[in-house]
Amino acid sequence: MKKVIRVCSSIALTFIFILSCVMGPVTLKAAAETEKTASEQYVEAMGTGINLGNSFDSFDRVANVEIDDETAWGNPVVTREYIDDLKAKGYDSIRIPFTTFTRTDENYIINETFFKRYEDVVNYALDAGFYVMVNLHHDSSEWLDLWDGNKESEEYGRFVALWEQLADRFKDYGDHLMFESINEVCFENSVCPNDDLQNEFVKEINLAFYNIVRNSGGNNGTRMLVLPTTYTNHGLKYSEYLADYMEDLNDPNLIATVHYYSTSIYAFTCNIGLASFDEEHWGTTARKEIDNFYNCLKTAFTDKGIGVVIGEYGLFNMGSKNSLNDGEVLKYIDYMNYKGQELGICTMLWECGNIIDRNTYEYTNTTWGEAIQSSMSERSSYATGFDQSFVTNYTRNNSLAIPLTLNGNTLVAIYDGETLLTEGVDYTYVDDTVTLSGEYIASIAVGDYGQKAELRFVFSAGSDWHQYIHYEGTAVFAEVNAPIRTDDGFMASYDTDGTPTYPAILIPVDFNGKNVRRIASYNSDGEIKSANSWANSYLQCGGEYVTDYDNNILALMNWYNNAIPDDTYTLVVEFYDGTTAKYGFTKADGVITGAQITETNVDYALTIEPDWTDGCRGMLTVTNTTGQALENGWTLEFDYDREITEVYGADLISAEEGHYIISNPSWDTSLAEGESILITFLAGVGNDSAVLSNCILK
Repeated sequence: MKKVIRVCSSIALTFIFILSCVMGPVTLKAAAETEKTASEQYVEAMGTGINLGNSFDSFDRVANVEIDDETAWGNPVVTREYIDDLKAKGYDSIRIPFTTFTRTDENYIINETFFKRYEDVVNYALDAGFYVMVNLHHDSSEWLDLWDGNKESEEYGRFVALWEQLADRFKDYGDHLMFESINEVCFENSVCPNDDLQNEFVKEINLAFYNIVRNSGGNNGTRMLVLPTTYTNHGLKYSEYLADYMEDLNDPNLIATVHYYSTSIYAFTCNIGLASFDEEHWGTTARKEIDNFYNCLKTAFTDKGIGVVIGEYGLFNMGSKNSLNDGEVLKYIDYMNYKGQELGICTMLWECGNIIDRNTYEYTNTTWGEAIQSSMSERSSYATGFDQSFVTNYTRNNSLAIPLTLNGNTLVAIYDGETLLTEGVDYTYVDDTVTLSGEYIASIAVGDYGQKAELRFVFSAGSDWHQYIHYEGTAVFAEVNAPIRTDDGFMASYDTDGTPTYPAILIPVDFNGKNVRRIASYNSDGEIKSANSWANSYLQCGGEYVTDYDNNILALMNWYNNAIPDDTYTLVVEFYDGTTAKYGFTKADGVITGAQITETNVDYALTIEPDWTDGCRGMLTVTNTTGQALENGWTLEFDYDREITEVYGADLISAEEGHYIISNPSWDTSLAEGESILITFLAGVGNDSAVLSNCILK
């Protein structure tokens, strides 16, 4: 995987990882089931691991010629204090990726200044008590992937020269230091067009590494060595191939490694309309894919006594702020580590400055941080659904049920901020379901729309669960008529090669408490159009669109704009409460013209005045702009975010959760074209920003 703070969008890479894992027959290791091999014991001692990503593996992507330092991709200089803090957080092992590209001379001699600096940080980690993995990293994709299989070729000689230096440099270090041959290795299709050849090439590279290290003296004769599968993919065609030649080596000090980013269900790892850990997509779920992943590792490795390290795990969109659902990330982290611990497999979080702030040493997302910390030793509990609940003026007096998945824990308490909620008054708890009382909901669903409570569920073990209660109305999208934007730094982020992701189209929105779950885009022929339409029917959150609730903006990013030609488009915006809104726009000659799509067919105006109760008095003026006179009576349908209790000047026919049908009064059955009528109504408690929409006169 491309190690960047922005999400990787490579379709080709994804199809490599999307290969399914079909379970084969289980081969039990010859040793007794209770006896662990040397590599299994070593992996167990590695505990929970983390990567020091985007530091020593970073390099000058723009010039590709300078000998640059560990700050090349924006992270600060690595300090001993930072490494000590990682150990204090509970991590037991650390992988320190190392890229030599741009840092060797014509004879492939590694620049001594950089090499010494890398060694210093390795020593920081060893001094802190870490198990340390030395890993040759982006060299795999910058030049080694061009190898043609000939051992006389430049790429092979370069790889050998690098590992001769690394092996010699660290040969006298103790057994807490291990070597990994190469990161995510694969070769160009032009020279390696099928998986069988890919496996053979990777084997030759791994064996070259093995022989160099084992014959380099010092402690390297018994040092633990880590060998990757092809692509670091877990599929059995790769895992079993690696396991076979690892067994042929008859060396107890070998560990297998793979990576996992849930790429077999790409829509989840990138949140392309799939925020839920348990939502089915392509006949599977993100949870089921983790099961398949570990079943492959069990079949290929652990059943044979081969220790396994997941050298990297995470989700692609973890590098894009606010583009994943925090609660669903918690579920992923919890399950990923739980299943690994079941099999004695070490998981190593890919951290590149996106999860832990390298300056403050704090987790950038506290929910993720708490989940990661808890997953080191125990399961977490959580809501079975999303971490967001929504109430309206029609449901604010109703109870709200939140089913829980406990994972063996028990519910201890619920807090609203620092206030302890009272069971039996604020909520009930029956059959693993918390039900918030209507009285409690009514007490918080007042005033402006938006988040009204952050409930903290405390359990007997694991991290706390945060459930957000939102008071919402109807989202209103503004009209747009503007040139397509260029990058000016606003809401922009940048890849390590300087490639920007920035808003090409800005749509002002009064979200009124609603949160966007996903967006679909259709052209004038009704076809799905996006940068990732192969993966799902929606836009990628964080890559193709960004919601800025603080500034009331829906930003359509340049990824999306670049994927759509001039045409007329319809966006279907789905919110977490299940409702939708539509927005239409035309892209033509560098200009965007758009407006919200509603069913309204008349002109209307609404004036609201407070009354002597907690409600309001509304005066709705409707003008017949249907193009015809209504001679034999009329009906008016509309949606309104407050509960209408009485109507004057017309008859209230139907009222159902915000959808109203009103008819003409019996004494006045006609409404001429262009004529207006005034309808007055009384509405109950609610928000003065309540929206009246979809006004249809028949």
